[in-house]
Amino acid sequence: MESEVLKVGEKPELGLEPVLRYLPWASRDEISALRKEIDEVKKNLKEVLNNLAGTDSKIKELEGIKSSIEGKLASVGSELESVRTELSKLEPVVLVSKLVGAWKGMTCSWVLEGVCTAWKLSSEVVNEIKKYFSDVALVNVNNDWKLAVRNVPYICAFCPLYKPKNGISTGGQKT
Repeated sequence: MESEVLKVGEKPELGLEPVLRYLPWASRDEISALRKEIDEVKKNLKEVLNNLAGTDSKIKELEGIKSSIEGKLASVGSELESVRTELSKLEPVVLVSKLVGAWKGMTCSWVLEGVCTAWKLSSEVVNEIKKYFSDVALVNVNNDWKLAVRNVPYICAFCPLYKPKNGISTGGQKT
């Protein structure tokens, strides 16, 4: 018997007869059931392959989103570094304000036991001070909010009400 030559892309159709020749112990019904199972597996395999093909495009889409996010993060990092650079320029101003404020707080006649008695603060100002300096910057004295300048001395550096205690020299004059 001469064997058949298949062309590329052709699939041999195996009916039940050739299978029965190789599996003489199997019945026609068993082979038919096996054929149905094989067809079901092929169908499921096609679905899996289709899902994988769709997944491939989703992966590419997610990779694009990832690249975009990485680019934005790099940009934000660069901007943060610029902000840090600018803020570092303020460090000397904060240091000098703290030093001048501490000196003024120790020598001001309005400051008693680290609390400024010159200012009576409104609730709006109290809320703003809490926002920037927290509760440690404030003291309630007889239902009036006062600045606890011992905790935030740089506030004194900018105070226009500074009044030296007796015997403290300001610019060469004694008061």
